[in-house]
Formats: sequence, structure tokens, C-alpha cells
Amino acid sequence: TSRFFLIIPLYLILISSNIFAEEVHDDIFKDKELESITQKMQEYNSAKIIALNKITAKSEELVLKLKEPKYFGNIRILLHKCIKDKDPYHDGSQFLLTITEHKIDSDPIRVFGGWMFSSSVSLSNFEHPIYEILPKECI
Repeated sequence: TSRFFLIIPLYLILISSNIFAEEVHDDIFKDKELESITQKMQEYNSAKIIALNKITAKSEELVLKLKEPKYFGNIRILLHKCIKDKDPYHDGSQFLLTITEHKIDSDPIRVFGGWMFSSSVSLSNFEHPIYEILPKECI
């Protein structure tokens, strides 16, 4: 019987924590709040990045346009989305990129797919032994 008295309070705590979590979840994702977040951001049609070959020390500033792939060496860089905060005190751009490596005797390999942030480059870094991609800004 002592086990029964221990299980019931734990069960009630779990139920109440799940109810609280659902309430918080509903409060966070209201339509009005999502609209206010999207109003603070602006989408752009192109972006500037710096592509670096670490072996030859060759770097190039590339201008990427939406859905138009650019090649640097044997990697193909495709920009899907470029978003910038409208607030001048929060400088930084976010890039949604897909990077594919093309080798002579093999099929293309997707080596990166995701968001890159110009304000914190190390947050979602493209790891490659030869190439480095540094996001600059949306234009």
C-alpha cells in the first residue's frame, strides 16, 4: 500500500506538468505572435558569401541568387532563402543553403544543407577539408 501512495502523487505531478506544457505551447504559437515575428524579418533575393579554398588560399566573394546554383571549385552552392532582421541593432542575416560536392568518378554528394548565420558563423558551420563558406549579408 505504501507504493500506491507514492505512485499517485508522482502521477499527478506528471499530469499537471503536461497540462502546463500544453498551455505554454499554445501561448507561444499564437498566430498574432508569429505574424509579429515575420514582420520583423525581411526576405531578400540574393546574398553575398565568401568562399575559401583552404589548400590554395584562394578566396572569392560570391553573389548568390535564389534558386540559381553557383560553383566554387568542385562544390555547388544553392541559396534557398535569405532573411535579414529589419532592426538595425540586430545586424545579421540568415541563409538557407544546400552545398553539394561533385567529384569526377562518383555521384554528387550533399555535404551541407541548413541554415547559416552571418552574426555567428560557428553556430552552423560548413565542415569540409578543402572549402570554407563564410556568410556575409543579404542583398
